[in-house]
Order: sequence, then C-alpha cells, then structure tokens
Amino acid sequence: MLTKRNVILPITCALASLTLAPPSYAQESSPILHPTPAAPKNALHVESMGMDDPYPRANALLLKNGAKALDAMTTHDISGFESWNNETSLAFSWGSADSRFERILNDFYQRFRQCSPIDRSPLAAGVQFSTDIADFPVPLSALQAALRAKGILFAPFGTEQWKVLKWTGLYSPEKGVVTKIQGFVRVVSFLSTGDIRTVRKAMLRAAEARGYEDTTPPNGPGWLELDHVAFLKQPVVGAVNISALMSIDPASKANAGELPGDVSCLITDKQSKTFLLHTVKPGTNRSYQIRDLSFGYIAQFSPIPLGKDTEPFTNAHVNARIEKERKMSPQQTAARRKEVEDRVYREKYQNAPGGQKFTQNYIADMERLKRNALAFQQQIGTNGQNWASEMKKTKIMPPDWVDERAAELASGAREGIKLTEDISNHLRQRHQELMQ
Repeated sequence: MLTKRNVILPITCALASLTLAPPSYAQESSPILHPTPAAPKNALHVESMGMDDPYPRANALLLKNGAKALDAMTTHDISGFESWNNETSLAFSWGSADSRFERILNDFYQRFRQCSPIDRSPLAAGVQFSTDIADFPVPLSALQAALRAKGILFAPFGTEQWKVLKWTGLYSPEKGVVTKIQGFVRVVSFLSTGDIRTVRKAMLRAAEARGYEDTTPPNGPGWLELDHVAFLKQPVVGAVNISALMSIDPASKANAGELPGDVSCLITDKQSKTFLLHTVKPGTNRSYQIRDLSFGYIAQFSPIPLGKDTEPFTNAHVNARIEKERKMSPQQTAARRKEVEDRVYREKYQNAPGGQKFTQNYIADMERLKRNALAFQQQIGTNGQNWASEMKKTKIMPPDWVDERAAELASGAREGIKLTEDISNHLRQRHQELMQ
C-alpha cells in the first residue's frame, strides 16, 4: 500500500534520474572516466510515428535538460531547465516530499480505517485520480482476469475500480529551491490472495510483454532481499526511458495497522469483494481474512504524461526497437544499448560548456597535485635519501627504520605522480572522445 517509506523515496530518485543520472552501465562511476564506443549521432534521431507523437520532443527536451545539468556542475545555475508543460506540480527532493503530498497520504490512512474509498479524499492541485490506465507497465484488467482464472485474486485496493493516482513533480535539489526538471508519476495500489513471488512473477511477465525490462539488482550480502520488489525500465527511443517500480508485501509487513480489521471493510471492486467474502480459502473452512492478503503498488515514472493518447506511439517506438534487437544476440543488444547511452551522454556534454569546464578544472586539479608530488619527491630525494639523511642525523630512530620509512615515502611520491598523470591523460582523452 502507499506509504511514505515505500513511495516517496523511489519517486524522488526517479524524478532526479530523468535528467541527472549517468547512463545505467556507469552507475558505479562517472561516464567521464569510463569510455565506451558511441553510436553515431543519427542514433538519437527520433522518427515521428504520427502527427501527435510526443517522443521527438521528449527526446530533445531530455538532451537539453541533461546538458543544462552538466552546465550546473560549474555554474550552479538551475534557471535554464525547461518543463514539458505548465501543470501544477509538487516539489520533491532526495528522501522528502512536498508537505501537500504528505497530507494526502495521511488522509488516505484515515479513509482506510473508515472503510472509505481513497479517491474521495481531498487532493492538492496537480494530484488526481484517473481511470485512464493506458500506457501503464501492466494491463491491469487483463492481469486481473488471468490470475482470477488461476484462482488468485488481484484487484484494486482503496478504489472501487482500477484507477491511477497521478501527479507531476518538480525536482528540488535543496529546501526552497525548485527546478523545472519535471517528472510524471502514476501509482496503482492493489491487493491479492496470491503468494507474493507468484504475483510478482505474473506482473513481471505482463510488463515484459510491453517492452519493460527487469533491472532489479540480484539479492546478496549488503543488499536488500528483493523477492517482493521489482525495478523496471522501458527503453522507448533515443534518450527516452520510462521506469517503473513494483512492490508487494504480505499483510504482516504492509502497514496492516493502518487497515480495518475486517475484509468486509476493504475497498475494492464489487466482484473482488464478493470473492473475498464468500470464497473459502484453500486448506481452511473459512473465508479470507486481512492476514491472508498481500498488498502492493505499481509506480510508473516518465518524462512525459502517459495515457491513452500516448500508448499508440509508445507501442510503435518500443515495437520498432524490439524488432531491431530481435535480429541481434543478447551480447550485441547489450553493446548497442551502451553505445546509444554513451551517445546520449556525448550529446549532453557537447552542449554543456559548464560541463566541459568542469572537466578542464578537474584536469587542472590533477596537474596541481602532480606538481605538489614532484616537489615533495624533490624535497625527500628520488629514493628518499634526503629525508633519510636528515633523520639519521637526529639519531632519534634506528637507521633501518629510517631507511624503510624513506622507501615508503619515495614509493608514495612516485605513485602519486603516476596516478595524477594517468587521470589527467585519461580525462584529456575522454574529453576529446566526448567532443566527437
């Protein structure tokens, strides 16, 4: 279900990633330092699929705002960003949200306890419920029917039919500062009688059929157990990607304290309510109870507003991509993706004088550190002999100890000189590559 913990943080991260994040293959380090062959410039040309196709404009906007973001690394000027439209928006920063959104969530909790539909809650300007569930990661009604055929209930939660809660966010890098980096969010809450792994797998298959890809990190030490969560990305065309997040938890972990105590009080569609009240749970002699259910949400993040008007164009671009990749091996597809992502970064970099200056400043810093290391090396001697000679005169420490420390100092100076040279040379080479 919707909570501040499991919705606000992923949403703010997604909003910022619409412009600020490096390519996915370089998330562990800057793309400046890790070059990869780039696709040709025409790889970012977006062919219009019709008069109302929004994706050529979306591609151009993302490239422009991305360049402005690189500029801001030097200029700290956030006034040059552009929004998709003039919709009333909520401000989001890392890990926190506009207070208006928090009030909406608090009102939702009250309605959960009062057995009242959440779509009757008062909403802030720019936030609304909509029955337009087209161009969503999962075809909700079709998935509901498919799972029902297997005896598993998958149904809207908090509303009496499938509805998305949607709003527009503007990224706020710090309190009181709001940029025009705009992101569009749609969220659906659901309940289910199925095992969370079964439902998660069904949702993933439905999303993959629409061109979404599972980008969930593998479980492992130091990372979350992600059996109940899925991160997805839908590469559409050019620089445009749509992201999604799916989450499902058993009632014991889904803020059950916020829910009413009886199934009859849950808000869902009529057919699902009848199922819950009159179907005997397998292996028992009773109907379903709150503790038998799982609750979750699907959140979608996009640089443009999505719905029935965009779905034909999204499908056309995604199908064209899939058709091209069908002729490639998985390795070729992965390499091609990296090349396109690097071309996206190059286009932004070439149109970001501030970003280029940031690189030049970094090179200058490396040169300064190299001069400092050379001066230190000259002071102690190439092999540390100058420092060792002076220390031995003091007779404070044993000669063997002094010789060992002198060798360590000399080695450190040599490594410092080499490291700064390597970084400077690499940055110069990478700058030249990015400008091509």
